[in-house]
Amino acid sequence: MRRADAPDITVRVRIDGRADVREVRFPTWQPGASAMVGYFADGPCRYALKVLKVADVRAGAAGASPIGEPAYLRLLRRVALPESPFAPTRAMRSRIAGFHDSCETWLRDVDRDRARAALRRCLTDLPERRIEALLGELFDGLPTLHLSPGVSCLVDVSFPDLGAADVPAILQQEVGGTGPYRQRLLGRHVPTPGSPGRRRQLAFLVLLSVAGWLAETRRLGLDMSFRVDRRRTALLFPNVLVPETAPHLAYIDYFGLATPDGNLAERTGFWLGYGGNGLGHRFVAWLGRHLSERTSP
Repeated sequence: MRRADAPDITVRVRIDGRADVREVRFPTWQPGASAMVGYFADGPCRYALKVLKVADVRAGAAGASPIGEPAYLRLLRRVALPESPFAPTRAMRSRIAGFHDSCETWLRDVDRDRARAALRRCLTDLPERRIEALLGELFDGLPTLHLSPGVSCLVDVSFPDLGAADVPAILQQEVGGTGPYRQRLLGRHVPTPGSPGRRRQLAFLVLLSVAGWLAETRRLGLDMSFRVDRRRTALLFPNVLVPETAPHLAYIDYFGLATPDGNLAERTGFWLGYGGNGLGHRFVAWLGRHLSERTSP
């Protein structure tokens, strides 16, 4: 069992076969279904390394330190699912590469025209002038909107001390720290028009709309799951981080995409978020109305 005060562990990692070996710090609580996340610095830049939780990585990490994860993950690994996200293998590398490239293509640089097209597809009940007002507020002085980390690439890593090699991983620029306040996008407090908080909410509306468009045309669903922070009276979105540079956002989970062509878990996630009258459609429609009501006509 993981102790609440257990220190992080530092593991030596070789990235893409390079001669130098990085010392990567891994928290001992790893709740992700498919990836184990560690952090390291390269000069002034900080990075997150998301390593696929293949069997020998899990075994090696468990031997090095008591790595903790939710009990339900161990149960779900026993369920026979094709390409299970709960028991990933190296054979999933090409699939992850496709997920990663699709996310980067759709989220890296979103200009005003693409944002307009996404909003029009998702906010069919909102008048055109309202959509233009939202876009004018968001893109004021902004040529493009970034909705992904500044750096994100697929790599292969090896662990000299754990006996695991050629493990698929995603290397991303660390965004905005790890505190939950970094994920707080929607709360009881309503940001004033023109404020950084308001523009981030508008960027989040565009992110949700682009996600709906991606699901409709490419049959890939971003994981926009959230949890309720009752203490702050807010919704937290663990996969959407907030950089210091408003209004940009960073969707970070390129492993856990839902698809109607995947296994049972992925099909269920896609149906709940993006199918028919799914939760995603209703949520983005509500957010669009909510933000539009606070925009000048």
